[in-house]
Amino acid sequence: MITEFEAVFSLVPDARFGMRNGVIIGWENKDVTQPTGEEIQAEVNRLQAVYDSEEWKRKRKSEYPSIEECVHAILD
Repeated sequence: MITEFEAVFSLVPDARFGMRNGVIIGWENKDVTQPTGEEIQAEVNRLQAVYDSEEWKRKRKSEYPSIEECVHAILD
């Protein structure tokens, strides 16, 4: 589950802020405008959609050996 905290960092990667219950309570970035609640929620939705769409990758990774395991098997 993507959080509002992750969404703010996605929108403003160098952000310095405090958050409580999904609401920004301190914004220390004078050069960057604080994202609105709607912008944060839209980013949460976007990031969640990306995460959900890549579920097959996470499942596939657990079903196959790592590169290191393959190299080790070849060398043995």
